[in-house]
Amino acid sequence: MQRVTYTIKRCSACKLIKQESFFNVDNSNKSKLSSQCKQCKHKTQQKYLSENKEKVLFQVRAYRDSNKERINARRVELYNQNYEHTRAIRTATNVKRRANQLKQTPQWADLEKIAQVYEYARHLQQQYSNKYHVDHIIPLQGKYVRGLHTAENLQIIDALSNMYKGNRLTDTEPVATIHTHEFNVYISNRRASSGHRCHSTIQIQTP
Repeated sequence: MQRVTYTIKRCSACKLIKQESFFNVDNSNKSKLSSQCKQCKHKTQQKYLSENKEKVLFQVRAYRDSNKERINARRVELYNQNYEHTRAIRTATNVKRRANQLKQTPQWADLEKIAQVYEYARHLQQQYSNKYHVDHIIPLQGKYVRGLHTAENLQIIDALSNMYKGNRLTDTEPVATIHTHEFNVYISNRRASSGHRCHSTIQIQTP
């Protein structure tokens, strides 16, 4: 039996006829291609995520908790396979981010307070064995608006929520901000135990 090769296909969502390269592979379909084109599929997925955020986060956390060893082994494997490539990308990303922070850090920004937010995030990670990120409430590289690199614009959220948030302006519930009571108690105790103000561990410099 001769194999049938599909060169064009109609998207079930937008109804446009497109080349097969515009569709993802889907072995469950006769054509071996997804019924929706990549663009429409992405819109469908984004709509589902926005309408079912809590459900998706719960499923992701449940899978992660029940497959920790498998996930960690796969991460190590991918890291070793792509070390040089990911290192180059990470370096470029960090350079760009430092440049953006430099440009969007006003002279009146409290650098010590910024450092304290990062310090408290590390404290939470050690205390609860969970991954937390320091996130800009109004993103530095937002699509429509760009925030400043100031303590008032920082919040501590769990890593999964931060990855979901990306560079969007959302109403993500923070774990802590500089206005959180627990944050201020921790900083006060650190000052009292060290006998001086906390040293800044965050340096902003040109790339």
